[in-house]
Amino acid sequence: MAHFVAVAEERSFSRAAKRVNIVQSGLSASIKALEQELGITLLLRTTRRVDLTEAGSVFLAEVRRVETALQGARDAVEAVRGVVRGTVQVGTMQRLAPLFDLPAVLARFRADHPHVEVVLRQDASGLMLSDVAEGKLDFAFLSLLGAPPRGINVTPLGEDELVAVCPSTHRFSQRPAVSLAQLAEEPFLDLVARSSVRIIVDRAFGAAHIERQVAFELNDLPTALDLVAKGLGVTVLPRFIASDVRGVACVPIEPALSRWRLVLARRDRQPVGPAARALLRLIVPRAPGQETGGRRSGPTLKV
Repeated sequence: MAHFVAVAEERSFSRAAKRVNIVQSGLSASIKALEQELGITLLLRTTRRVDLTEAGSVFLAEVRRVETALQGARDAVEAVRGVVRGTVQVGTMQRLAPLFDLPAVLARFRADHPHVEVVLRQDASGLMLSDVAEGKLDFAFLSLLGAPPRGINVTPLGEDELVAVCPSTHRFSQRPAVSLAQLAEEPFLDLVARSSVRIIVDRAFGAAHIERQVAFELNDLPTALDLVAKGLGVTVLPRFIASDVRGVACVPIEPALSRWRLVLARRDRQPVGPAARALLRLIVPRAPGQETGGRRSGPTLKV
């Protein structure tokens, strides 16, 4: 199964063979034996690349769950000895403060569990939500639109209004509010697709039947704010992200857009290793799994 995962991720037998330290012929024989045992083709081989069949995609997701469970079992044995080891895969947005102080939590966790490796990965909320569901991430700090999908458990951490962000010298900066139609007259900086802000903005402009002038599309908040400060366009962001940035101004939008919500997302009823559980106990001050499907509302989590 480890050989299959390597080929599936590398999309190449030669690269996968180097990754798992085996000769290519041995790797091919291993995959062929696996397919014969399952009685189905998992990989489509061409002269240029390797692709997953539909069955291969399903099998890959299940194998990843098995790998996670096996690693959790190893970590649990270590925990019995009083030492928490392992790796925690955490997804996060580029900025959480002041809604949540992740560096402070990680500093406390590192002091208590020096043998645990924490892997932080930044990405769009939609992608991180998919990776949590597939077991690629133990949990993720992300923005959620609407109800969580089936099998995902969420803990609310805070919310904020979406505002127009313009240069501090822009004519909009002195107005009490701006409309979508007024924003559409300016060069617009869009965040990448599948980010929660982008989805909200797309829906709002679409519902109003207004087309904006997209000058830049990017996935880096500091760069977006720098571009705005230099007068290269306007954008829409949660107020807390831009409120303390020099050179930009935050202006309310009327009518107001949907609220931006920050949550901690993790799989529901799926076991995580001792290392992930230890970190979750610092983030959520109760046993993981008590919130179900994001239906419970509560105050912003303080750390």
